[in-house]
Amino acid sequence: MRAFSRIKGKKGVPTLKNEKEGWRIKSDGTGLRMTECESNPKFKVDIEKRQFSLQLKRDPYTPVAVLKALVRVGLILLPNDELANFAETLEWVRNRDHTQPFVSEFPVFQTFQPGPMPNDLIVAMLMRRQPPSVDVPYAFLVLAYGNEVYQVFLPSPRKDRTIHGQKLSLPAFPTPLGLDLERFGRPSTRLIDLCGRDTVTDDVHPISMGFESVEVHGSP
Repeated sequence: MRAFSRIKGKKGVPTLKNEKEGWRIKSDGTGLRMTECESNPKFKVDIEKRQFSLQLKRDPYTPVAVLKALVRVGLILLPNDELANFAETLEWVRNRDHTQPFVSEFPVFQTFQPGPMPNDLIVAMLMRRQPPSVDVPYAFLVLAYGNEVYQVFLPSPRKDRTIHGQKLSLPAFPTPLGLDLERFGRPSTRLIDLCGRDTVTDDVHPISMGFESVEVHGSP
């Protein structure tokens, strides 16, 4: 998703490729240049609907390791006077043994905002529970980049005693509406489960994008 949102990292915008299957998706500075083998097409183009789609297979990953990475972002942003409330969480994140359980529920909201979004802006926000509320987790991280927004709660055994063992019912953080709701649609939010401790090897992620026009190049 960083590649399709053209979010730069230390080595620029990530390039997606599979040399064996003969396809590549690379940023050229103004957009994305996508190539494939004619004998082994991976991209589907619907000229009538002006839509482009493909199915991308993710590299193998362990869901709970991804969850720890997101929680780690929130812990790094904590002010020093809050660190004592997350001592157990720090130990859990640092533990490379992903089989060790931590909390019974770990909801993660994922919101997709359709349409063109800034590719030079990453937003990270920490939110803390305010009294007299006691029925929601103590702290949340909201992380947004490109078209995606993630909301992850930062567990604090010391501050979350009042909700221990209870079924959580949480609201998703409201995201800004797109520039053109009629054209691009409204943001969609779903809960994702990142508590799995087994390596996932067959996860396929669908991508769908719209375009305004098509130009055909080549000899007649």
